[in-house]
Amino acid sequence: MICLELGKRDKFWRILYILGELQHEKTIVRKQLAEYFQVDAKTIQRDLEDLRTFLDEIDLVCPGENRGGTLEYVRAKKGYVLQQEPRSWLTEEDVLVVSRILLESRAFDKNELGLLLNKLAAQVQPKERKVIEELLRGEAFGYVPARHSQPLMERIWKLGEAVRAQRIVKLTYQKEKDAQPIERLVEPCSVLFSEYYFYLIAYIHNANHPYPAVYRLDRITHYEVQGEKYQMTEQRRIKDGEFRKHVQFMTPGKLMTVAFKFWGPSVEAVLDRLPTAKIIKKENGVTEIEATIFGEGILMWLLSQGDTLEVIRPQSLREKMKARIAKMQELYQ
Repeated sequence: MICLELGKRDKFWRILYILGELQHEKTIVRKQLAEYFQVDAKTIQRDLEDLRTFLDEIDLVCPGENRGGTLEYVRAKKGYVLQQEPRSWLTEEDVLVVSRILLESRAFDKNELGLLLNKLAAQVQPKERKVIEELLRGEAFGYVPARHSQPLMERIWKLGEAVRAQRIVKLTYQKEKDAQPIERLVEPCSVLFSEYYFYLIAYIHNANHPYPAVYRLDRITHYEVQGEKYQMTEQRRIKDGEFRKHVQFMTPGKLMTVAFKFWGPSVEAVLDRLPTAKIIKKENGVTEIEATIFGEGILMWLLSQGDTLEVIRPQSLREKMKARIAKMQELYQ
């Protein structure tokens, strides 16, 4: 037991100590506790009743969440234990699934990933924690983060708060192929994750651009959230889900409708890749698909499908496909 010499007889310390023991799945035996605190058993019984009332009130404030749990006497253990609903803990399966998503994302450096996995493991019931911790160590072995290797969690949070509060952000941004960084005042709309990276979606302040710009968070070398606020009109309001559905490889641009014929092995995979895609018709093993997207980031994906599709429209995108394919042919001649 933890030594509490100071205030050993104090009711406040006794209840905190009892709650701590219960949360660590210890059994509270009234007689033993009375001897430890040098009080009579009735005093400990009153402490337990007060604690039971406190736990019940937590559940009344947060109905259905079972945050407090229930203090119960278990005859077989000859003492009191804290009973909590299984749903208040993550299962081993829950943690394993979420951890694999985090590992596959490769978005966080090793330190931040380690912190996240440790916090996930702490959400499992204590008696199952050792098993999941060993499992997560095995899952994380050989983890390779994205090459930028920058801590991002604080940046994600602060920029997300700027989005929520609609505050202008001053940022310095280093493009991969530019020698000098650029400075921008932006009106942040959203923070999204895609293809290994987190992105800030933002309109340039006082610029008359109809579509937002996209900034990779790890390439933002400096940022300051300003005191000045901006007003987001309904026409310019960006919803995370809607923007994600219409953008590919986080390449902004004009909204356009792309149509192509596809005869590859999995139409389902195409529909999953392009959330706005819909089947126009099927004929002789060829599926005509149409999708609405922002910008020409779709070009990268279309080219990756090789000879399993043909772009029908718009004509401008079809011509760009032909030009890219011609350049690729020149490389192998």
